Amino acid sequence: MKWHADIQSVTNGFIVEYSDGEGKRKVIYQNLNTLGGDLSPTETDKSHIVDMLYELLDFFGEQGCKWDKKRIKITYEKQN
Repeated sequence: MKWHADIQSVTNGFIVEYSDGEGKRKVIYQNLNTLGGDLSPTETDKSHIVDMLYELLDFFGEQGCKWDKKRIKITYEKQN
C-alpha cells in the first residue's frame, strides 16, 4: 500500500487526507483567527500550520529519535 497525504488549502486553513495501510482519514487544521479567539483582526496565528507539519512528519515516520545527531525541528517564533 502506498502511503500518501493530500493537502488542500482552504479559506480558513488546510484539509489533509492521510492514506495508509489502515485506510483514509481527513484532518482539518483551522486558522485560529477564524475560531473567534482573542486575536485582533490584524494578528495572524499560524500554529495550525506547525501542528500540520509535525503530524505529517509523524505520519511518515521522519521526525527522528533522541539519539539522532540531526533532527528536524519546526519553530514558530514571535518577531521582536
